[in-house]
Amino acid sequence: MLQQLQQLLLIVNLRKNYDGGSMRLSRAELEHHLQNSGMTFMTAENPSAQALTPNENATRNRQLEKDLSRLGAKFHRVRGRYGGNEESSYMIFHSDRVTPEVIEKLGAKYGQESVLHSVRGEHQLKYVSGPKAGMHHPGKGYTMSDDAPDYYSQARGVPKKFTAQLDFDRLERSEQSHRKEFVIDTDEGPVKVLFDHHPQPVKIQK
Repeated sequence: MLQQLQQLLLIVNLRKNYDGGSMRLSRAELEHHLQNSGMTFMTAENPSAQALTPNENATRNRQLEKDLSRLGAKFHRVRGRYGGNEESSYMIFHSDRVTPEVIEKLGAKYGQESVLHSVRGEHQLKYVSGPKAGMHHPGKGYTMSDDAPDYYSQARGVPKKFTAQLDFDRLERSEQSHRKEFVIDTDEGPVKVLFDHHPQPVKIQK
């Protein structure tokens, strides 16, 4: 009975959080979304790998939040460390209007080399600018840790750190004519998310 009540409360909170704008996540909600939802991770910080001041990065992230709110996107801000550099980024949830392609355009607008798509635990680190634009590294699954030293994200108020498992030995060029369709249940109804499928391998220069 207690487990059923907890599940009901989780569903109520998930629906309450799906109205657009910034959202808060409990650990249970975070784990649910990582395994069942569609989202993209991106930041507005340090465009073109150019290190900016904390104030400059904060200004860029505030502008990104405004862009996301105008789109009606639901998002959650996370902190992380990637390659030794601390960074604020956003979990942006997919919807009919906020598709992976829309977020890729935002990534390019903010001078990012790549964004990370994740749909039901399947990942694509998609390059949106630079010489690798249109290619991606695939991956699947997350690891949760208390003490990951690097390459992790952490939701506000959730002590566990999480890391998307990516295969950096595989670089693939997507075929637009072949897509894999996921249907995600949301409070707005079923939402279709298309992922590139039957990718063409690209030789990685060592």
